[in-house]
Amino acid sequence: MVEVSAEQKENIHKFYLASRALFSSGVVPPINIQRSFEEMINGFRGAVNTWRPTHISRSAIKELFFHGPKNVQRAHGVLTGRKDRFVRTTEILSGPELPFEEWWKSWDTHDATVLITRDEHGSGKIFDPSEVILIPSDPPGMFVTAGFSFKIRKSVEMVWVEQVVSDLCLTSEQPAAAG
Repeated sequence: MVEVSAEQKENIHKFYLASRALFSSGVVPPINIQRSFEEMINGFRGAVNTWRPTHISRSAIKELFFHGPKNVQRAHGVLTGRKDRFVRTTEILSGPELPFEEWWKSWDTHDATVLITRDEHGSGKIFDPSEVILIPSDPPGMFVTAGFSFKIRKSVEMVWVEQVVSDLCLTSEQPAAAG
């Protein structure tokens, strides 16, 4: 979870309250308010903490190690049940007014992603936590957002991927060269 200072919390919560008021006024189309709210939060959180992967499937670990990142994607809600971005945001802005900690935690939970293969993504599968591997938070910023994808560094992510593959005894093919 992103650390928030008291001043940041106050300002973000003011934006939340203003967005709620605008949403309920009906003056601006809800899609515009949803996008504005998401952009503000994403701007505050930054790339390291937006759509951050918290877990990776065993198939995605193997795919990264043996073939590279081409067929690995971030997916929302595969541990919690996907909540559409528009629905998530409008629930926060039109439901009961919540204290900062409650709506922020909800946002943080539904913004997290899991790295899975394209085939897994297309299946719509909801994973049990025992089926995925927790991505460590140290070092911070592993698999950082890069556009609609994520970064894979030889000295950070691939070192960890190689260790996981070794620990799980998944080796049998030639590993991919990291970029």
